[in-house]
Amino acid sequence: MKKLLFLMVALIGLSSMGYAQKYGYIYSEKVFKAIPEYGEALEKIEAYAKQGRDSVELLYKQAQNSYEALTAVSDRITASQYEALAKQPIALERSATEYNEKFFGKEGDLVEYRKSLMDPIEKRVMEAVETLVTRDGYDMIFDMSVMKMTVYQSPELDLTDEVIGIVTSEEK
Repeated sequence: MKKLLFLMVALIGLSSMGYAQKYGYIYSEKVFKAIPEYGEALEKIEAYAKQGRDSVELLYKQAQNSYEALTAVSDRITASQYEALAKQPIALERSATEYNEKFFGKEGDLVEYRKSLMDPIEKRVMEAVETLVTRDGYDMIFDMSVMKMTVYQSPELDLTDEVIGIVTSEEK
């Protein structure tokens, strides 16, 4: 009985050793740069961000000008007039802060715009990786653009060019 149990354990151990896992890696940054739409999307995002920064700066400048105008006349008006006029620069500054948050915040317009442009590109890259995994039987593919440190990586495991080939062939 002990021999049979030992034989079963040995067979299970040998069978699991015979199964070699297949690994590879890509540099997603290089893959994205190979897609023309990626560069175009980055340019559009930067232009949209600049538009938002310009709008925020204009709103803050209007608030600053309003404060300066109030300061210039403060010695010629009554306290009640000053109090009434002081509401405008405060409202302008609040408006600038709210717009800044709405545009640049965690769930702001810029984030949504970026997602609308980048999600389809990222989806294409993921589909290309999935195609490679399914076609060639990979168990795991690492993104070396994200990994901070590796001790060694074999150039034979670099699948970046294959993923680029799949992604760019989808464009045609």
